[in-house]
Amino acid sequence: MLILKSWLATLALAADPVGAQVAYRLPTDGPLPRTWRVTLAITDAKNPDWIISQFAAGLERTVTAENGGRFSETWNGLDDNFMPVPAGSYG
Repeated sequence: MLILKSWLATLALAADPVGAQVAYRLPTDGPLPRTWRVTLAITDAKNPDWIISQFAAGLERTVTAENGGRFSETWNGLDDNFMPVPAGSYG
């Protein structure tokens, strides 16, 4: 099992009913296509060990030459208890 840990740029969440787009990139080395299981979490900007919301878990994403390993998911701005988080900066 390969675990990729990537610190994304800080997300700024405003009062947007759609949520925040979270872009990420998976490795493109090795034979393609290659499928990964992806889990994404939103963290406190000052304490990245504190997970506020795990909003994508076990998603299958296939890296191809066409997508170059680039993907995007939408976080709905809710915490793990489905409560809205205040506007601010998150990791």
